Amino acid sequence: MAFMEGCCWSRTSERQVLRIRYKYLEAILRQEVGFFDSQETTSEIINIISKDTSLIQEVLSEKVPIFVMHTSVFMSGLAFSVYFSWRLSLVALPLLILLIIPGMIYGKYLMYLSKKSYAEFGKANTIVEQALTSIKTVYSFTAGRTIVGKYSAILNTTVKLGIKQGIAKGLAVGSTGLSFAIWAFIAWYGSRLVMYKGESGGRIYAAGISFILSGLSLGMALPDIKYFTEASVAATRIFKRIDRIPRIDGKDRKKGLVLDQVSGELEFDYVNFTYPSRPDTAVLRDFSLKIQAGKTVALVGASGSGKSTVIALLQRFYDAETGVLMVDGVDKEVTIEMD
Repeated sequence: MAFMEGCCWSRTSERQVLRIRYKYLEAILRQEVGFFDSQETTSEIINIISKDTSLIQEVLSEKVPIFVMHTSVFMSGLAFSVYFSWRLSLVALPLLILLIIPGMIYGKYLMYLSKKSYAEFGKANTIVEQALTSIKTVYSFTAGRTIVGKYSAILNTTVKLGIKQGIAKGLAVGSTGLSFAIWAFIAWYGSRLVMYKGESGGRIYAAGISFILSGLSLGMALPDIKYFTEASVAATRIFKRIDRIPRIDGKDRKKGLVLDQVSGELEFDYVNFTYPSRPDTAVLRDFSLKIQAGKTVALVGASGSGKSTVIALLQRFYDAETGVLMVDGVDKEVTIEMD
């Protein structure tokens, strides 16, 4: 049975993560070009597809079956305890709240800290990636110490968050020590039931053992909340990208016009544009240009004057903020197909 359990859960996790990775990559490749302009976005994509999916797979293949097993033992042990001595179970049952509440509080607080830690690690990874991809520039300006200083400042923040996580985990795990006090109370109250209520010693013993095993299983199940919380945060990041609707959707064939014939006349009419990554820097201001079909036109200008931007708008990598860009007299509603 244990062999079948391991095989089934491992196979299930592999299939689920395979589908998640496929859907995630499909959704990412569907996004508009402006979505990738931010360096932080690129780093996040790499971290998600490499780390978050592996975390989900680990939870599905290992933590979920163990949690289900412990939960099943908890429920069955509780049922047997009620069967053998309902009086003992009724008195001891409220004491389980002392074990459940710390675990619930720990799970919610850990989710909050996990989100903040992930955001800080993302910033740190971005600094390293930018430094390595522009290493010549870093050497030219002797900016090594500056980069290390920024990186260390972010890591100091993550250390503080890690300490808070450790304190929360210590309180949650330490609270399970209350189980020993619960066991002592069960032994004392069981003896009172035998002495004054005529309960059978064997049934009291069976009820007490069942309740103790139930509590032990609950105590072993609660620490798994940490992994479920981390996997939940990771899944939230993944499905946030999967559910994102791109501003320019080349695969949505229900919208837009399909031209029967394209002659190639182009017209920019008072176009204004800024890149999403640099919203304070205007690249095109009231730009107008008309190109007749079949004509060859050269765009000449200094670096940063907008030559490449004109081509990017024409390819509809971006949409103009204001103004009109027309192909054969038709605005951007022309259908773009992406294979």
